[in-house]
Amino acid sequence: ADRVFCLDVECVAVGRTHERRHRAPCELALVDGHGNLRLHTYLRPRQPIVSYLTPFTGLRAGDLDRLGARHFWDARDALLKALPRDAVLVGQCPDGDAEWMCLKQGADFERTVDLAEIFRGPEGEWCSLMHE
Repeated sequence: ADRVFCLDVECVAVGRTHERRHRAPCELALVDGHGNLRLHTYLRPRQPIVSYLTPFTGLRAGDLDRLGARHFWDARDALLKALPRDAVLVGQCPDGDAEWMCLKQGADFERTVDLAEIFRGPEGEWCSLMHE
């Protein structure tokens, strides 16, 4: 459990499509394998925000200023200090969160374990963490 971490990154919209280039990280949290919060910070996107995507992020206009949002590279540096190089990132599609923070497998962390892959349904269907 000492090498296991969960990284979650939330994004705001900086464009008007669903394309990745129209999203930017606005918040990250890193939790270790013992359930301890190792890092939680807000990020200030470089591009103007088109939508805070409030139903997903919980953020509204003014929140990033009020919460002391960091510039991306400052937040990434803090993440790299908190994340051991031999870390195993576990979560639902953790590769995406690592990619948002420009983390490189083999350099910034060892590997990922995608729980969506592990908990596939009996017919091979993807299972969601969303519950009705």
